[in-house]
Amino acid sequence: TGSRPPTSGAKPPSSGRASPPRPGHLGGHRGAVAELEVLRDEHGKLRDEVVDLKITVDGLETERDFYFQKLRDIEILCQALEAHPDPHMTVGRFVENVQRILYAKDDEDDEDFADAHQR
Repeated sequence: TGSRPPTSGAKPPSSGRASPPRPGHLGGHRGAVAELEVLRDEHGKLRDEVVDLKITVDGLETERDFYFQKLRDIEILCQALEAHPDPHMTVGRFVENVQRILYAKDDEDDEDFADAHQR
């Protein structure tokens, strides 16, 4: 008959890995606290990034609205000239009117220059 190792009630040899900490074990608690701190730090960084991105979006929306208003003022100028052609309007004068709208610094200037076709 073949030789087999004797079977005893002994446990098989361990794999060399430590068993995971038990929930109430102090080492597991320290690891959870450390992981929580890492997650809190990451959360704080992400919150800061979200705030920065919101500020960027607000600035871009303001800029978009600014340039959209300029285009709208130029459109109004063109529509006014179509509705009431000005026999004294030249290409050079039209370009000046458009440039006044484009380079106006605030809304008051835009309104003044939208009516520039009357000059």
